[in-house]
Amino acid sequence: MTTMRSVQKLSQILGNRAVETVGPNKSSIPIPRSFSTSSTRSFQKTITNNLRIGVQGVELYRGQNKRGVELGPKAIRETGIVSALRNVGHEVVDYGNAPIMEMQEEAQVKERLVASVGRTSQTVHESDYNGYLNVHYVKQVAEANRMISDWTSKVMRDGRICLTLGGDHALGIGTINGASQVHPDLGVLWIDAHSDINTPLTTGSGKIHGMSVAFFVQELQPYMTQLPEFSWVQPRIKASNLAFIGLRDVDPAERAILEMLGITAFSMRDVDRHGIQKVTEMALNKLSQDKKRPMHVSYDIDSLCESIVKSTGTPVPGGLTLREGITLLEMIHETGNLVSMDMVEVNPLLGSDLDAANTAQAAKHLILGAFGHSRGGMALNSIPKP
Repeated sequence: MTTMRSVQKLSQILGNRAVETVGPNKSSIPIPRSFSTSSTRSFQKTITNNLRIGVQGVELYRGQNKRGVELGPKAIRETGIVSALRNVGHEVVDYGNAPIMEMQEEAQVKERLVASVGRTSQTVHESDYNGYLNVHYVKQVAEANRMISDWTSKVMRDGRICLTLGGDHALGIGTINGASQVHPDLGVLWIDAHSDINTPLTTGSGKIHGMSVAFFVQELQPYMTQLPEFSWVQPRIKASNLAFIGLRDVDPAERAILEMLGITAFSMRDVDRHGIQKVTEMALNKLSQDKKRPMHVSYDIDSLCESIVKSTGTPVPGGLTLREGITLLEMIHETGNLVSMDMVEVNPLLGSDLDAANTAQAAKHLILGAFGHSRGGMALNSIPKP
């Protein structure tokens, strides 16, 4: 009798399949159920299958000065992320790597570098910089980002969520410009140890990966030095539609900018005080009170603690745990509003072989969290009968 009741209960669960709207086109899809440890319910609805995803790699490294980050897309792909996304139930097209000019010109140089030094990351010498004021590699990074912007908008106009594998975080200039062409009301969640909102006049390092955000925030433009190479960028993101999570290494000028513009910014102190679930809820509520705003997530792997991810260029102690990072992205997925995502700053030439493998695997699990993989297991559509 107990067995019969169990079978009836299982049949009831499998037969009671909900339908919910998801994505920019709000098309109806069946929603599988995943196990939850919530005390109030046994099962949690998750939006998982039938998403259309386009993957692009961006081998950009000149936004900072450590070689090897251009190998990040390859390292993440080698974890099997594309197959894993398909196993979740998504329809995935890998568009390959964006043909950014810098990498076309230096493909052979990269091959010689890796062949000669193995996994040793090389620092670009100061004499190689061709900056304006204190900004390094303006022309190369600007040209690369223009191509990245075009590719991002193309992927999205093909009706796909654009997943960008980087590459250094300067690529966010291009991905957000491209995404905002398709969704002018775009909200941006920047998950990072750093706020990356220095201007060319406030930067201390001259590295563009620390200025990415400043290029696309509308209210910051009066404080931006006009770089002709970036004149194509359209700063469509309002300060009120931008939020940060995971901050713990913010320059004084960046702090002043955040306060001046009233940008929502949660540091690791906030995460410790409120917990990642509450912080994520507050960030999402701030960005989209009606719960409908299209969302771009730009995820720097250094948002995780350096004890977890050692193969990244600017690690900072005291960051998110991998569990917190996955939870954050699972919550974003549950909104159904994700239209584009970056995963950046994986540098497989830093640290040991094991460090590189662990960092790439962390990136894989974070991406899966953003696209509906359930840590509690996914239910089959039906149970076979003998």
